[in-house]
Amino acid sequence: MQWMQRLKQLTNEFHKKMLKVYADEYNTLKFSKVDAKDFTIDGTERSCKGYQTVVTKDNVDHVIDGLETLYEEDYQELMDALDLTAADFVASMRDKGQYAAIDIIPENDVSFEVQFLGGDTRMQNMILLADDEKVVEVQGSNEGSVETITMIAEENDTVKFTYDSDSGDITMEAKYDEESYNFAGNLAVDKNSMVITIDDLGSASEDVSGSITWKKGAQFEEVSGDTFDLGNATEEEWQDLLHEIFAAMLGGF
Repeated sequence: MQWMQRLKQLTNEFHKKMLKVYADEYNTLKFSKVDAKDFTIDGTERSCKGYQTVVTKDNVDHVIDGLETLYEEDYQELMDALDLTAADFVASMRDKGQYAAIDIIPENDVSFEVQFLGGDTRMQNMILLADDEKVVEVQGSNEGSVETITMIAEENDTVKFTYDSDSGDITMEAKYDEESYNFAGNLAVDKNSMVITIDDLGSASEDVSGSITWKKGAQFEEVSGDTFDLGNATEEEWQDLLHEIFAAMLGGF
């Protein structure tokens, strides 16, 4: 399919341009050495070299300007929301040329550290800490065609996701406080269509099943209804919208 090949080509070209925006600004940063730290990577205790740099608001502005050029959108609101000071330190610990951890240390704010614990890929097993307290741990594994990712948050809230690349089967189990939520289904993709089959979606008291199909040649129809202002909606309006969506899903399957 020539149009699909062209779309893939354009997507790859855009991705390369976006990476260049980040890489060009990264190459302007000046790093200095800091004390080494010990980390456990692939089950082995290792001493990792440390480097530190300063990411200023100007650096962020340059990246956003580059993204504006690519997307042709105004990112001024994002720049204002970030409101970075001129002293946001990033210290990276490296082991054999790869990242072992990245520390983000804003001035007068919460500091963060991402530790890369190794695995089949660098980000397969990670820990995110805030002020030295563990916030989220990611545990990943691959067995044949089955990939499993488990995220463990504070208070032992967990999300477990599995995907079989051979069969397309997907499962997800989420536990939060005393509640548990499950998803089981299948993802089937070919050059003309994509089908998501939902066998089980919901909690112990409510379940949804059905399927969603995207395919070449589908006809689009205009729909009528009230306009929802995403940017100015109140919390109550958001809750009402989500309630309507969930009620429609339960009634539609």
